[in-house]
Amino acid sequence: MFALLRLAELAPSDSETPLWAQENGGGKFLRALTQQAGLTRWELAASLGFNYTTTVDNWLDGNHRPAPENISAIASVVADRIAGANAQQIEHDINYQFTLAHLADLVAAQIGREQTVELSSALLRFVRLITLDVKGMTRPHVKEMAGDEIGALLFGAVEPWVRDVLLPNLAIAETDDAWKEVILASIEPWDVSFQHVGVKNSQSRSAAGLAQDISDVAGSEDVARFEIHNRLAAQSNFDHRRLNVIDPRKPFETLETGLAIRRAIVQDFPSSPTAHINLGSFLGMAGKWMGRRDLVDEGITECKIASMLLPDWDNPAVEPGIILANIGAYDEALAELIYAAERLPGSTPHLQCTTGYVLMNLSRHAEALEQFEAVIAARSDYALAYRYAARCAFVLGDTQSGISYAKTARRLGEPDEYNAWRKRRRKS
Repeated sequence: MFALLRLAELAPSDSETPLWAQENGGGKFLRALTQQAGLTRWELAASLGFNYTTTVDNWLDGNHRPAPENISAIASVVADRIAGANAQQIEHDINYQFTLAHLADLVAAQIGREQTVELSSALLRFVRLITLDVKGMTRPHVKEMAGDEIGALLFGAVEPWVRDVLLPNLAIAETDDAWKEVILASIEPWDVSFQHVGVKNSQSRSAAGLAQDISDVAGSEDVARFEIHNRLAAQSNFDHRRLNVIDPRKPFETLETGLAIRRAIVQDFPSSPTAHINLGSFLGMAGKWMGRRDLVDEGITECKIASMLLPDWDNPAVEPGIILANIGAYDEALAELIYAAERLPGSTPHLQCTTGYVLMNLSRHAEALEQFEAVIAARSDYALAYRYAARCAFVLGDTQSGISYAKTARRLGEPDEYNAWRKRRRKS
């Protein structure tokens, strides 16, 4: 979807919850279309040659999807009533909405309507944010700028860091055995996965094998991640015959390999701000999980080099604050963010939201709320800002604002504060 938007230069997606994700999405779209054309149900039925509104009622109420010839006829009738409308485009839009609505119904049957709406809203919010970020900004090429994240979108498990780091760590954290198997299978070559499917079907046992080894560890939230990795690495009964993948029990080796690769890139391209910030971010992450402050400090230095190479780019200026916040050093993080605000040509939503997050964790909720509200004023679809604004408002006793922010965050794909509020309300 992102590649399509970049290549076709389409307008950013609407930040509202899409109609097609909602219950009776196709019918709701048709209703909105006929209202825009000023048509009642009776008028639409008569224009299509029907003596009764029963058929039209079924379309609008979601009981039936119009046949192709009826969609074409509806488009012609509506186009005649809307100035500058194109019947062919309207026909395409009706088909588009009904098709996506049908797919959303299939998804909702599996995970529920509420989750379907949240998922689709989050996807469109991601597309909107990333397209707004890259349009009209003096930055490196978007693929260079976003780096690993865009690589994951474009190439999936083929991208080395996804295969070697992200997916194994997801498998470690996953508590559902079936999902663990799916995640690990995506790391393997397709022929190995095929063999494991055969093993599972013929012997009625898991093809992954990892679930039984880590079930007593992965669900414990109060055990540090690196301790989990150490316990996994110490186990000797791991069945490699059933899981021929890069060993997810060796994250330290994976992190060190990742650092070596990124340091080599910086050595080859010393004037690239993207190379330096990629190394800096990875150093910060590695330092956190390996418990090494020296790597964290080295990561901050690399980010500052990137910032000096491209002073107007906010990402490397803000990243030291994020790295420090990730290890709980909030006072140091705030100092770095204040320094970034002084150096950047102007404040940005990314800087303000990160500053607000750090202030919130320092229990300076009133100041944090000001930062989040500034983000919301600049970017009305910045879901995280609404989520954290809700949290701050609740802490400050402004329940009405907290509920409003939480509902908006949920609509944009960040439901945590809204769900927490509902849980508190039920308990009370």
